[in-house]
Amino acid sequence: MSFSASTFIRGRKSITSITDNRIKHVLWYILECHRIFLNDNITYSLKEIKNTTKIKPEDYFRTKFVDNYLRKNRGLLQSFQMEDIFFGKEEVEIYEDNSGIKQEDKIDIYVRDAGLQKYWSNEGEVYFAIECKRIKQLSDSNIYISDIDKFCKRNYTNLRLPFVGQIAFIENTTLSHDLVAIEINSYLKKSTSIITDKYLSNIKLHSTIDCSYHSLHKKNFLKKESFLIYHLLFNYSSIVTD
Repeated sequence: MSFSASTFIRGRKSITSITDNRIKHVLWYILECHRIFLNDNITYSLKEIKNTTKIKPEDYFRTKFVDNYLRKNRGLLQSFQMEDIFFGKEEVEIYEDNSGIKQEDKIDIYVRDAGLQKYWSNEGEVYFAIECKRIKQLSDSNIYISDIDKFCKRNYTNLRLPFVGQIAFIENTTLSHDLVAIEINSYLKKSTSIITDKYLSNIKLHSTIDCSYHSLHKKNFLKKESFLIYHLLFNYSSIVTD
């Protein structure tokens, strides 16, 4: 390996480390906004959502969280010097499927960090993608991993950071985040299309909220590059009503 190539690799690892650190700050912020949301004692009626909107419940939960919390409390990020954060909804990126056909991918929550962009200035615009799913019963964990399958298979034309996020809205009072994590791992172990290096394990990202996990997987194309998923398994059982 040449000196220049070695220097590039070390530099890329350093940027990746900085990126992971900044993303952890964003995840802390998301968890803090979830804590504020829980303290507000808000409830969502599925019947009202169905009768008054044409919005899917998971999109409704996502939109309310982004509009009323993630976009309104960004001052909390000042201590991390991360004021220039943008939270988008349903932003579109282009990817190539297994046959090389370009398609659109709608991202549930799209996070851009102006401070992070300078570290990846030679790579185009970078973003942190978060996908959302409802879990009404334990078997919905299989639907949840469909997003992991998507992360593995899709080759994005713009740079996709080696970190992505997932949020689960757990609506069943009999389920806890640890039970859901165990079930997700069970489905991952059965999957023939998802290459998992490390299964979901708990990671402390917030001092008072303990529903965050991470897992490590490989892409199914090119160099089989690894990527890390941060999972936030939110308890919505007292929030969602019939």
